Amino acid sequence: MKLGIDCWKVSEILDVISFDKYPHWHNGADKTSEWAVGVESAFAYDYCRSMQNKPFLLMESSPSSTNWMLVAKLKRPGIHMLGSMQAIAGGADSVQYFQWRQSRGAFEKFHGAVVTHNGSEHTRVFQDVTQVGARLADLAHIKNTETKARVAIIFDWDNLRGLDEQKSLRNVNRDFEQVIMEHYEAVIQNYVSVDVIAQTADFSRYKVIIAPMLYMFLPGTADKIQRG
Repeated sequence: MKLGIDCWKVSEILDVISFDKYPHWHNGADKTSEWAVGVESAFAYDYCRSMQNKPFLLMESSPSSTNWMLVAKLKRPGIHMLGSMQAIAGGADSVQYFQWRQSRGAFEKFHGAVVTHNGSEHTRVFQDVTQVGARLADLAHIKNTETKARVAIIFDWDNLRGLDEQKSLRNVNRDFEQVIMEHYEAVIQNYVSVDVIAQTADFSRYKVIIAPMLYMFLPGTADKIQRG
């Protein structure tokens, strides 16, 4: 998430938020790592949905393997459906792919695709995609619906950069993003929906505001917190 732009500011001038997501499934040693991948993905989807308080587009995903990971592993049976439905539950209005057909050469020759090199629909990957498509058709009635979270966590880009760059009273174990994720995970473990918000958001929508490591306030933030 350490990008050169403030995503909150950019979202103000965009018509639609879109996102590419390639979770690192099956690249850890145990089930704990799979859980961590799921938590990170959930946070990313909640973040995208929260930018404009409306659904976003999952613009790219892989139906099978991702060639630029350490090991390009095929998704296990059921994982493509699980990951796709997680995106929809997180606020996506689409599940789209890179790529439709595996290329004959170049950098992404071995990146996953709906149609593999054998050109057939008789593969597990193609059938996985077909099943996701059928499920999305069944869920068409939830398109453009709003997620009404009552808990929010503040993710502030100025605080992130400030903590990354400064030398202060504590210069170890000061990972802003890790602390954010620890708080986020603690909430979703209790099956509670979470918005990821900026300091400029309307706090009155929420019953709980979590503000990890928020040591710099914009004008008006303290007043909004005190008003409860």
